[in-house]
Amino acid sequence: MKLTIQRYGENHAEVAVSHNLIGETYIELSDYKKGLQNFEFVLKIQEKLYECENNADIATSMNNLGAAYKNLGDYKKAFQLQII
Repeated sequence: MKLTIQRYGENHAEVAVSHNLIGETYIELSDYKKGLQNFEFVLKIQEKLYECENNADIATSMNNLGAAYKNLGDYKKAFQLQII
Protein backbone atom coordinates (compact mmCIF):
# COMPACT_ATOMS: atom_id res chain seq x y z
CA MET A 1 0.00 0.00 0.00
CA LYS A 2 2.81 2.41 0.84
CA LEU A 3 4.30 1.97 -2.62
CA THR A 4 0.95 2.66 -4.27
CA ILE A 5 0.51 5.85 -2.26
CA GLN A 6 4.09 6.94 -2.99
CA ARG A 7 3.60 6.33 -6.69
CA TYR A 8 0.15 7.85 -7.19
CA GLY A 9 -0.58 10.01 -4.15
CA GLU A 10 -3.16 9.39 -1.45
CA ASN A 11 -6.23 10.50 -3.42
CA HIS A 12 -5.81 8.41 -6.55
CA ALA A 13 -8.14 5.80 -8.02
CA GLU A 14 -5.45 3.10 -7.73
CA VAL A 15 -5.23 3.72 -3.98
CA ALA A 16 -9.01 3.40 -3.76
CA VAL A 17 -8.89 0.10 -5.66
CA SER A 18 -6.23 -1.23 -3.29
CA HIS A 19 -8.20 -0.21 -0.21
CA ASN A 20 -11.34 -1.76 -1.67
CA LEU A 21 -9.55 -5.08 -2.17
CA ILE A 22 -8.20 -4.93 1.38
CA GLY A 23 -11.70 -4.16 2.66
CA GLU A 24 -13.14 -7.13 0.77
CA THR A 25 -10.46 -9.36 2.26
CA TYR A 26 -11.32 -8.23 5.78
CA ILE A 27 -15.01 -8.91 5.09
CA GLU A 28 -14.15 -12.43 3.91
CA LEU A 29 -12.20 -12.89 7.15
CA SER A 30 -15.28 -11.68 9.11
CA ASP A 31 -13.41 -8.62 10.37
CA TYR A 32 -16.23 -6.29 9.46
CA LYS A 33 -14.91 -3.25 11.33
CA LYS A 34 -11.63 -3.25 9.41
CA GLY A 35 -13.51 -3.86 6.19
CA LEU A 36 -15.76 -0.93 7.00
CA GLN A 37 -12.77 1.34 7.69
CA ASN A 38 -11.29 0.54 4.30
CA PHE A 39 -14.59 1.03 2.49
CA GLU A 40 -15.06 4.41 4.19
CA PHE A 41 -11.59 5.45 3.04
CA VAL A 42 -12.42 4.34 -0.51
CA LEU A 43 -15.59 6.42 -0.53
CA LYS A 44 -13.72 9.52 0.67
CA ILE A 45 -11.22 9.18 -2.16
CA GLN A 46 -13.97 8.64 -4.73
CA GLU A 47 -15.94 11.65 -3.52
CA LYS A 48 -12.84 13.76 -4.13
CA LEU A 49 -12.25 12.24 -7.57
CA TYR A 50 -15.80 12.39 -8.89
CA GLU A 51 -17.93 15.50 -8.76
CA CYS A 52 -21.32 13.83 -8.92
CA GLU A 53 -22.85 11.07 -6.84
CA ASN A 54 -24.20 9.35 -9.95
CA ASN A 55 -21.04 7.33 -10.38
CA ALA A 56 -20.80 3.55 -10.54
CA ASP A 57 -17.72 3.42 -8.30
CA ILE A 58 -19.41 5.50 -5.60
CA ALA A 59 -22.53 3.33 -5.84
CA THR A 60 -20.42 0.20 -5.41
CA SER A 61 -18.64 1.71 -2.41
CA MET A 62 -21.93 2.65 -0.77
CA ASN A 63 -23.18 -0.88 -1.35
CA ASN A 64 -19.99 -2.30 0.19
CA LEU A 65 -20.42 -0.02 3.20
CA GLY A 66 -24.03 -1.11 3.54
CA ALA A 67 -23.05 -4.77 3.47
CA ALA A 68 -20.41 -4.18 6.15
CA TYR A 69 -22.91 -2.39 8.38
CA LYS A 70 -25.38 -5.23 7.84
CA ASN A 71 -22.76 -7.74 8.96
CA LEU A 72 -22.15 -5.60 12.05
CA GLY A 73 -25.87 -5.71 12.83
CA ASP A 74 -26.52 -2.01 12.08
CA TYR A 75 -29.44 -2.66 9.74
CA LYS A 76 -30.70 0.93 9.76
CA LYS A 77 -27.37 2.30 8.53
CA ALA A 78 -27.08 -0.57 6.02
CA PHE A 79 -30.53 0.20 4.63
CA GLN A 80 -29.79 3.93 4.32
CA LEU A 81 -26.59 3.33 2.38
CA GLN A 82 -27.98 0.73 0.06
CA ILE A 83 -31.10 2.59 -1.07
CA ILE A 84 -29.67 6.03 -1.74
